[in-house]
Amino acid sequence: MSLMSTMGHKDALLVCSLSPYSRRSVALTRYLSQQKVKIVAITDNASSPVGRLAGETILVKKKTTAFFDTLTPAFLVSELLVALLAAVAKGDVRALVSRTEEKLWAMGEWWSVE
Repeated sequence: MSLMSTMGHKDALLVCSLSPYSRRSVALTRYLSQQKVKIVAITDNASSPVGRLAGETILVKKKTTAFFDTLTPAFLVSELLVALLAAVAKGDVRALVSRTEEKLWAMGEWWSVE
């Protein structure tokens, strides 16, 4: 949560949450919503926990004709939105992403098998 403590009404969160919904995603989205962060949700149901918190909701399907669900539509939408945002962003997006990744490594959010 320390990375999120500086976010406020000028910031936006792009959250992707599909059933079954992650408790951590819902909790972080709820916290940032209370901090007046704008929420854009990619989800499979407008009534999902993050969908109800979002100012904007993008619905994707996860059901296929196969026996397993797919995350491909959610990945596609999120990658397109991030690419569009990066294309019009002011400042050095690559440097900002690198700093954020360094913080996530330092927080122990990611784990490497190397």
